[in-house]
Amino acid sequence: MAVARQEVFKRLLKIARYQPAGNHSAVKPCHRCVEALKNRRFCYKYRFYGIPSHRCIQMSPVPIRCTHRCVFCRRAHPEELGTKGEPPVPEKRDDPEYIVEESIKAHRQALSGYNPKAHPKVLPEMREEAMNPTHAAISLAGEPLLYPYIDDLVYEYRKRGFTTFIVSNGTLPRVLERMHTYPHQMYVSVTAPNERLYKIINQPIIKDGRKRYLEFLEIMHDIPTLTVMRFTLIKGLNDAPGYIKEYVKLIEIAEPTYVEVKGYSYVGYSQYRMKPENQPKMDEIREFARMLEAELGGYHIADEHEPSRIVLLTRLPYPIKLQANLKRDKMEERKRFLEDR
Repeated sequence: MAVARQEVFKRLLKIARYQPAGNHSAVKPCHRCVEALKNRRFCYKYRFYGIPSHRCIQMSPVPIRCTHRCVFCRRAHPEELGTKGEPPVPEKRDDPEYIVEESIKAHRQALSGYNPKAHPKVLPEMREEAMNPTHAAISLAGEPLLYPYIDDLVYEYRKRGFTTFIVSNGTLPRVLERMHTYPHQMYVSVTAPNERLYKIINQPIIKDGRKRYLEFLEIMHDIPTLTVMRFTLIKGLNDAPGYIKEYVKLIEIAEPTYVEVKGYSYVGYSQYRMKPENQPKMDEIREFARMLEAELGGYHIADEHEPSRIVLLTRLPYPIKLQANLKRDKMEERKRFLEDR
């Protein structure tokens, strides 16, 4: 049985086109990473926080293990491939240092075909930068806090000069509480304003998931790093104006540095569970963000990135550029060079 379930792990990686990074981790450059390299089109992380998309490793130490079965998730749930439960945990977990080194190798391997000879729009200096990533988005899939050495993983990335983001679903508050090294930005997903919708949208496979989530927000309030509550806005499901006051109560518990209002995207395996019309339009995302801004005290809309369908609210005067030495004017220079070439 364990062998069969391990095969499901490998099959899921292959279906999702993930690059393995050790025995239980995976890497997959996102669409924006490739678009930045080929066409100088960067994602919201660059616009808001100064993180260049082509230098970003998108990875997970537990790509198909999770405490939820979210209806909007792009990954295939094990049950959808005919296997009950989660794939088995390897007897020996990979060391954080090994995962970091393997993730860098996997990132380079995944981008190896994007060279100036094969893709004339790729600038040599940008390819060189892409081969030497500077950021780890620990958010590819699964619940990253299920990896028992998640804080050591962050430490190993930071030791190499990386900035780091972690995106959690908020069901493991004790792990967050015990961490000794935090990422530069700690994210928690916001998908449901109340218990009823939590069960419908997140479909937890654990008991007391909502209670854990509220505890997570309380702990998140006091951790010594930048914090983010990221909305996945699903049209017709969790975006009604009547939910605004309930969402505000959640935000007031954590008082995060940032609130990101991002639209659901009809991609991957979510297409078997959702409909194209569940994707909100940018104007609808803007309006939802404006309603939050009107109800929240101390937050203002600071920026937006329409290609990523996201609006940013913050308590700060403006977002902190974590890699501020990588200046936008340098990227604009390259863009003009390409256009003139």
